[in-house]
Amino acid sequence: MKNILKIFHQFFLGLGKKNIVNTRFVPSSNQYESYFDEIISRDKILSKIKLNKNSIVLGSCFSIRLADFLHSNFETTILEENIYKLKVNWGRVYNIKNIEQIIEYSIYKKKFLIEKNKNYFFDPLREDTISFCKNQKQILKSISNHRKQSFKAFKNASSIILILGINEVWYDKKTKSYWGTKPVSSIINKNANRFLIKKLSDKQIYLSLNRSIQLLKKINPSIKIILSLGIVPPEATFIGKSVLENFFVDQGQIRKIVNKVISKNLKNVTYSPLFEYLFFKNPIVLKADNRHVNDYYVKKALNLIFKK
Repeated sequence: MKNILKIFHQFFLGLGKKNIVNTRFVPSSNQYESYFDEIISRDKILSKIKLNKNSIVLGSCFSIRLADFLHSNFETTILEENIYKLKVNWGRVYNIKNIEQIIEYSIYKKKFLIEKNKNYFFDPLREDTISFCKNQKQILKSISNHRKQSFKAFKNASSIILILGINEVWYDKKTKSYWGTKPVSSIINKNANRFLIKKLSDKQIYLSLNRSIQLLKKINPSIKIILSLGIVPPEATFIGKSVLENFFVDQGQIRKIVNKVISKNLKNVTYSPLFEYLFFKNPIVLKADNRHVNDYYVKKALNLIFKK
């Protein structure tokens, strides 16, 4: 009970609004909002950008929350019907290679890739569940319309937020493409050597992200591009020991590459600290100084890791 009271004490110390002290590198809880206000006000793109009905979002799970926000607040026109209220039926796009593929097939006439699972056909370059059709004629028509609407969305967007998720990809050696999600077991079992699950190198991430930006600028020179790390850990991993391990290792790797990409694309490309804001605004675990962990959670964590 004593430790619980300490947590609440630290929590209330952090309440209130105070201006950030310029010499502080880590904001205390009561300076947290002004700290991020200052970061954004210094950014030449974020400080001027205004989200509107022509703003779009593409990326991993958190993109769905942003799509809902855009639709609710700016009444964005949905160009292609989908369950997530995205501008177009992209679904959740988990990694940078999938993002690059989507932008690429929206701009250039790429061959349609069609897969079959039981009695349904689907587009493997997106989440399989969002493009199911009963026959091949329907899926061809669906993919054709999807790519037209996707091009339209990119070309007319005032801004795009790219949510960069994990760095775990499913590569199809047969079609030389990256699947939008893990192939179902029945497809894998029939094609034992067809797929390769791997991590992208720093160079591959850099080239893929940089190319995605250049393609967007090619068809829409004035588009504002906002990069952000994925905030929601994946449901599963196929490389590594756990989703949390992979998630944080991936995010650190991707964040490093994002800095490099932005330094080469200073015009209309920036980074939004959504990840940092949502992960580190934690008044329960952290003390009011936003640096030190509350005693209760120190004890809890150590007892868990170093079991008596």
